[in-house]
Amino acid sequence: MSEIIQTVSHYQIPVITLDKETPKEAVCQVFENVNQGGVSLTVFELVTAVFAMDDFEPRPDWENRKYKKMGVC
Repeated sequence: MSEIIQTVSHYQIPVITLDKETPKEAVCQVFENVNQGGVSLTVFELVTAVFAMDDFEPRPDWENRKYKKMGVC
């Protein structure tokens, strides 16, 4: 077990640090570039990434709008 812990504790994790002042366009570009090597991102995932800097969560907002349109709330 200690061998596993030692291996993990020395593992270097790549990090990209962006300031709060970084324009959304730049954040989206970084996010898109980093994720191109893996699974393709959906439009919703990209939109979520764009608004994450503003502490805005699209899913609850979309759910509320859907229910309002249906006359539920």
